[in-house]
Amino acid sequence: MKAPTFFLNHKKYFFLFIIITLQLAHFTYVFACQREGVHSDENWSYGFANAYYQKQLYCDEKGNRTNFDTWTDTKVFHDYTEVSDDQRFSYGSVWFNMEEDFSPPLHSALLHTICSFFPNSFSWWYAYIINIPSFIIAMICLYLLGKQLTHSENTALFICFFYSSLSGALNTFIYLRTYALLTALALLYSLLHCRMYNQSFQKPSKYLAGILFLNVIGGLSHYYFLALVFCFAVIFSLYLLITRHIKTALLYMGTMLLSAGIYLLIWPHAIHLIFSSSEMYAQHMKFIWEIKACLQFLIGESTGILILYPNPYTIAVFNVCLIFLAIIIAGVSFLCRNESWFRHLVRRSHLGIKHFFRRAPKRFKKANKMYLFLFLACFFTLVIIAKVSNIYSMGIYFDRYIFFLMPLATLIIVGLLSKILFRLVRKARKGFRAAFILTLICCCFMINQIYFPCHYLFPRNNDKIRTEELIKGANVIVAVSNDWQIVCYSTLLRDSKQFYMLNIGSLEESLDSIEDLNGPSDTPVYLIVEKNKLRSKDWKKDENAPEGLVPIQDVLTFEYTLDDIVNKISSFNFTTTTKYIATESGFVGEYDIYQLR
Repeated sequence: MKAPTFFLNHKKYFFLFIIITLQLAHFTYVFACQREGVHSDENWSYGFANAYYQKQLYCDEKGNRTNFDTWTDTKVFHDYTEVSDDQRFSYGSVWFNMEEDFSPPLHSALLHTICSFFPNSFSWWYAYIINIPSFIIAMICLYLLGKQLTHSENTALFICFFYSSLSGALNTFIYLRTYALLTALALLYSLLHCRMYNQSFQKPSKYLAGILFLNVIGGLSHYYFLALVFCFAVIFSLYLLITRHIKTALLYMGTMLLSAGIYLLIWPHAIHLIFSSSEMYAQHMKFIWEIKACLQFLIGESTGILILYPNPYTIAVFNVCLIFLAIIIAGVSFLCRNESWFRHLVRRSHLGIKHFFRRAPKRFKKANKMYLFLFLACFFTLVIIAKVSNIYSMGIYFDRYIFFLMPLATLIIVGLLSKILFRLVRKARKGFRAAFILTLICCCFMINQIYFPCHYLFPRNNDKIRTEELIKGANVIVAVSNDWQIVCYSTLLRDSKQFYMLNIGSLEESLDSIEDLNGPSDTPVYLIVEKNKLRSKDWKKDENAPEGLVPIQDVLTFEYTLDDIVNKISSFNFTTTTKYIATESGFVGEYDIYQLR
């Protein structure tokens, strides 16, 4: 009899366990079977973690280009992405590599620790291991936070299920960077504040100790966590002062200052990286547009609710309809002004509005303000991110900066909507109520999958042999558009023998040493050419273009076509054939593969 009683008393935790297990199995399946490529930053994760005192693969400390324009042994790639036996647990190297990166060192230190247990080997699973406990912690915190906020275990369970079933969670926990860890820490941080608020700030010491710890750990996971900390600090400090919790306010602000001091002692480079300007994070479009883009992706990926911003045409139509409706209401009101029912309706409306505004201050005073606090913290954190991040150039992949806000957005929106819907349909029949709610949920899922699908799968679009299988033991020439893109090939070409990296922008100078190929003459040679900045075959210079006007294709592309590059490289003495093999997609765009020997 004890087992059934235990189950009944803890059935909500059992359901939470089922949700976590099923969703984790789903994420792992997608990661293992459906995800085909990687983001460039995921290669950098391994480089920052495991390269021994080497900040970049494409340049040295003085900014001089490295590993370009010469035949290089792929041991360079192994040294960059793996931990050797004599370099295990070298955290000084991790700290050195991260000094000028746009992320603090915690994730890289964790990844380096895992890789140190498996020296001289590489696997994407090493980084995925960090995401597994991050997801479990995030879901437990989201459940506890939902229960604290909504006072309903069923609603908290639904919030966990809903969030983990949408593309925002999938993107977060299959992406091999610090954002999964950041999400877990942000939820835990919000939970501590919510519990401290719900207990009316009685005996806050244990919560303040947790907040101090998370300020340091979260700040070491990502700088955007500091934006969330700043927003919480301002909101809670003002609230404590307004409500005359002076002692708690002083303790809270003291905790924030102390944690800032500890954090800067551990990671003093944060000052330079936070306040220094960077071309990478310079704005390229209007600030309000960046906020709109962040809001659209935040709410769409976390709830499936589509935000459509009006354009001038829809605004004009709306204004015309509003004026037309106002004229009709004014006419009907004038014609019915002496009718008893109309007067009764006006009187009731007036009393209802008056009654609402009279009771509103008391209701607000008694209401749970954590909804408001969480909303303000999320919104202003999003505004800070939109201000300092280059949303325009990052494309759809900018959403990784707001991953850690997505479960909080789900919690706020679903928590409030559940209360509103309950009031609207509580008197309806159970069948209608269930059908109505199920329809809304299905609509959210459909919108989420149609407008905000998972875009971190990086499909290869190649049914033939994959690049990493094709080039095993071969020599490879790679023509890239930018020097930094060598990082994208650090894991793709790690099983080849030698590589020759050249930049298409300086093609003529880059080919000076290409004939210095050493090794057996029967070793295959392949050519990989990125096509995203090459001119089309039918390109012709516009002779009639106005003087001083540069065509857009001249600005966005190099002066070469694909055939130009293939013909130039295939003319060297090591070439015995020029055979097209396949076209494959990657994070850097499409590239063609040719066999030269």
